Amino acid sequence: MDSRGIYILKIGEIIKGSFWPEIVEMKHFEEIDEELYLVESIGRKTNKYYEQYLDRALLSQLENIYEEESTFNAERL
Repeated sequence: MDSRGIYILKIGEIIKGSFWPEIVEMKHFEEIDEELYLVESIGRKTNKYYEQYLDRALLSQLENIYEEESTFNAERL
């Protein structure tokens, strides 16, 4: 979060929001003004490009997704 209490997205973060039909990876985040932000992302399943302009309220609705490290587990076979 910045000094105004706004969560700043970082490139490479995996996030989920109601305005995307899938989980996305952050590619670009830019503050346009104090209330508006440009968010560019790529869909994790479809590789589709998304460009959204979000205000503070919508930014607060985003959910960070933490991917588990993938390890080989023979019991899963």
